[in-house]
Amino acid sequence: MHDLIHELARKVAKESAKFTDCRNDFEEKVHHLIIDSNEGLATWFRSSNYPGKSLRTSLSYCDFTNSDVDAIISSCNHLRAFDLSFSITQTLPDKFDKLLHLRYLDLSNNDELEMLPKSIAKLHNLQMLKLFKCRQLKELSHDTNKLVNLRVLDIDECGSLLYMPAGMNKLIYLHTLPLFLLYDFDELRHIKKGKVIELMTLFNSLRGFIKVHHNSGNLNFSKLDIMHATLQSLKLICILVSGHKEGHESALESLLFSNQFHEMKVENYGGTMLPSLTPRLMSIELERCDELQYIPSSLSQLCHLKYFKLKELKNVEFIKYDAPSSSAIFFPSLEKLEIREMQKLKGLWMEDVVFVPSFSKLLFLKISYCNRLTYFVSEALTFCMGGGGVQSIPISLKRLRINNSYIFNSLFRECVGSVDRIELSDIENLGALREGLQSCGTSVRNLVIGYCRGLENLGSTWKSLHSLTSLELHKCKVILPKGIQYLTSLQFLELHDCELKSLPEEMCHLTSLNTLTMTWSSPEIKDRCRKPDGEDWPNICHIPNLHIH
Repeated sequence: MHDLIHELARKVAKESAKFTDCRNDFEEKVHHLIIDSNEGLATWFRSSNYPGKSLRTSLSYCDFTNSDVDAIISSCNHLRAFDLSFSITQTLPDKFDKLLHLRYLDLSNNDELEMLPKSIAKLHNLQMLKLFKCRQLKELSHDTNKLVNLRVLDIDECGSLLYMPAGMNKLIYLHTLPLFLLYDFDELRHIKKGKVIELMTLFNSLRGFIKVHHNSGNLNFSKLDIMHATLQSLKLICILVSGHKEGHESALESLLFSNQFHEMKVENYGGTMLPSLTPRLMSIELERCDELQYIPSSLSQLCHLKYFKLKELKNVEFIKYDAPSSSAIFFPSLEKLEIREMQKLKGLWMEDVVFVPSFSKLLFLKISYCNRLTYFVSEALTFCMGGGGVQSIPISLKRLRINNSYIFNSLFRECVGSVDRIELSDIENLGALREGLQSCGTSVRNLVIGYCRGLENLGSTWKSLHSLTSLELHKCKVILPKGIQYLTSLQFLELHDCELKSLPEEMCHLTSLNTLTMTWSSPEIKDRCRKPDGEDWPNICHIPNLHIH
């Protein structure tokens, strides 16, 4: 497909687009030039062979020296698009003001570029400036705000940038800015830097996502200085430097004030509580917020929230501080919930619970490395108040990823589930899951078991998995479990790095199995499965698709 599109583009462009190795002599006008060799480039552009005033686009597939770039700028003043990605060294010639018609400038992926020429700020027709992955770039021009027609400023993954220049709010057409820095290091005291009030103004036009890096320090945030924004679709990624935590609460509150974010990710937050969140939020991710002690009750009432992730919140013991009431809304739209590496988490509520609501629309649940969590899931997923007493109800959960046997069994002990896919990992004794697996046997169709022990302890549990069509075993260093012959609906079986020595005769009973995949297999098992005289070949010869690597 790519080749077809490329060929179509060439036919449409006809003679106006050319490749060159800087040795061609073009008699006709060339509008778009792709340079795939820099040998003699500077000399060629200064000769009579270069395309001259007709050239509108210059793309490169080679490295450029400072002299090469100088030659192109000096010879092609009518350029509209100039691609220098992956191609330049530490510096650029300060002559970009000659390219008055330039609309697109790509300097991305130039790891050694430290400073931008001041003349770039004079490109008043520039609409797109790409600096993605210029990892050594230390600052933008102080006159960046003079790029009045700029639509896209891509400075994502520019890890050496120290600050944003002042006046960014003057870029009224800017709609893509993936990163904004609010740093206040001592060595930057004398520099006029972009402030939070300018960021708030930009929110009126920005879309996509923005990462806000903030070290708090001595920055003074005030709601009175915040302009109201009407942002409709933006993901806020707020990465706070953990060394200065005293201003985090006011900083995050200021960023969220009056802004209608749809997605929010916060890392390294140093506050003990979260500010009020916009009701439009559809996705929330909280990671490594060491001082945070609990999640506010209002979060469970966000009507549009579909994805909620908690990771490494080391001081959170309960998701909600107070118990719910029968009239309260409880995560009405939540579809995906991830809780990871929360070593102190004990449960959902700190207070005694009379009314226990449920996640009515949850489709995906992942719980990992929450060793103290013993009852959260069973309460929140399996019960609701009805008819004067606690009753079990069906749940809509479709996918479950978990490494806690207590939670797993409690989840299925009381409910009638419809879980389609279960992923089990890092469980010391799979035999402890027999109760839960037997309860969900009629619904589960896909089962993944990885890095677990005690596979042989499941015993007759396999008889309960009537609907299982796919089974994957990863790093389970045992023979295939007894009882596998009962998986009469099994269609796909994958064995990854399981160090099997042989395949049992029971494989013959898996008449629905059409694909067997074994990766990182030992030479011994490959030899035993060899067609037609391998010792285990009779056990698998009925399987149409065999992949043994």
